[in-house]
Amino acid sequence: MLKTEEKMEMKPEMTNKNLFGKVSANTEDARQCAVISILRNQKIVLEEDLDDATKKLGEATLDKENWVAKYECEMKCNVIKGQIAIVSKLQREFENMMPLVTI
Repeated sequence: MLKTEEKMEMKPEMTNKNLFGKVSANTEDARQCAVISILRNQKIVLEEDLDDATKKLGEATLDKENWVAKYECEMKCNVIKGQIAIVSKLQREFENMMPLVTI
């Protein structure tokens, strides 16, 4: 029977030899994944906002007398499209900076 000290000496060897390789508890990787996830979630929220704004633009376009509402809705759609473009660019830039992080 192995003594406690011998078991403790064997334990690090056993944890390093698993089927899937070493498990790293690198918090930097977790932070990088969180940044990418936040950007992706923000992009999804903006796309939902764009869908709503597009529907409102369609409704405002049908009302020929209220041209001010049409232009306001059109401007809102353009602003949201610009925000989506910015978030998409940031996401691409961060993903290019972290090629080893898989999500």
